[in-house]
Amino acid sequence: MKRKRWGSSTASLAIACLLINSIAPANAADQIALNNENVCTGAWGSSNLQWQGPASRFTIPGATTITKATLSYALLSPNGSSSYTSQTIVFWTNSGSLPGTKLGTLSPVSYSGLQATFTGSVALASAGTYWMQIQNTNGSQFCYQNTVNNTGSSAGWSTQVGIAYGSSGSGTTPTAFTAFGTPQSAYQFVYSLYTPGIETVSATAAEYLKAPKGVVDTLTATTSTSGRLTFFANGKKIANCINLAVASTSRTCLWRPTVTGSARIFVNFTPAGGSMVTSTPILVKVINRSNLR
Repeated sequence: MKRKRWGSSTASLAIACLLINSIAPANAADQIALNNENVCTGAWGSSNLQWQGPASRFTIPGATTITKATLSYALLSPNGSSSYTSQTIVFWTNSGSLPGTKLGTLSPVSYSGLQATFTGSVALASAGTYWMQIQNTNGSQFCYQNTVNNTGSSAGWSTQVGIAYGSSGSGTTPTAFTAFGTPQSAYQFVYSLYTPGIETVSATAAEYLKAPKGVVDTLTATTSTSGRLTFFANGKKIANCINLAVASTSRTCLWRPTVTGSARIFVNFTPAGGSMVTSTPILVKVINRSNLR
């Protein structure tokens, strides 16, 4: 009987996929990170001076990018639903208990059911407290609440009580802020923040039903965003497959199983600027080469 040769090649007897959650590119669906739109206690009015716009603060668990915000209104005036187009969401660092350095803005894109949506891209460099300011050229009535209710938020995301106003400035540039109330009271705006959405990416094992012991099997992980990958077999890092760079492409891992039995394969993926996520594992059956004849 003619024997089948086995070398370092990896003819695909079958493909098994394991799924990894990763931070997606900018065109992926955004995911909600901070949800503060659970309660509307009442209406908070703002002037038509952009620099004077009110600001509300929040806390994040790590570096991220804000790609979208939604803002709830108690009443829109004077132009009904069209007044949202005169507004901009501005993000600031925290300096003591007031906004510090301007980081970026989100622009208005839509309005429906007393809720406006703003989009853009604002990078928040590290864990900590930040401020979101509402700048507008038309007086409007935003929802506020005086208790913290962040139901539906991701772990580590929360609003903080206290509102600040621009106390001096011109145009869209405040030169100083002042706190509303001394000490700052429990007021906060009703809004939500979004970060780049989660995509499903995959990794494959070229041989997973009959992976021969001592023969190289190719594992492949594919993601549409940059970051670092580490492959694991039965909880141990696979040599030469640790902290591999991936930049909108795929990376392979050449794995040579040394024992027979079921091997639990999974991947840790850390997106650039994001937190590590772990794939759903697959079981690869490692057998003796003699069983392949």
